[in-house]
Amino acid sequence: MRNILFGIFAVLANHGFACEESDVDSFVRDVKVYQHQGQACTSFQILLSEFIETKNRYIDSAYLNIIDESNKVVAEVSPELERPGFGNVLLSMCISKRYIENSRVFLNVKPRPSVKLNGNGAVTTGSALCLETQELILSKLVKGGGE
Repeated sequence: MRNILFGIFAVLANHGFACEESDVDSFVRDVKVYQHQGQACTSFQILLSEFIETKNRYIDSAYLNIIDESNKVVAEVSPELERPGFGNVLLSMCISKRYIENSRVFLNVKPRPSVKLNGNGAVTTGSALCLETQELILSKLVKGGGE
């Protein structure tokens, strides 16, 4: 019984330490919003910082929910995250203007795993048991990134 209580306490302590909330603005470095002539969609380029050093967090993946005027999800997409340089993540997409107002990008943020060298040549890795999701609202990015 004592081992079970200790295990529960360890998980809660790990979650409390590692799952501190990150501010989504700390990830967004730059946004460009544009439309080419004859193009039926609006292009977004979102440059993100992959890591938050002070909180030991990183962007693991992202997904996009395309939502219509009646707040129904019409598509769920997992866009590829490009990594053009160390510590940078580029998310590019093109979305029809009618879906921009309600659509959202969700960033899956994780704590960085720990890595330790053991004396016998083995490597031990560990990670916290949490995944944080940060939300970017596309209509707010349009206002900030120009069109």
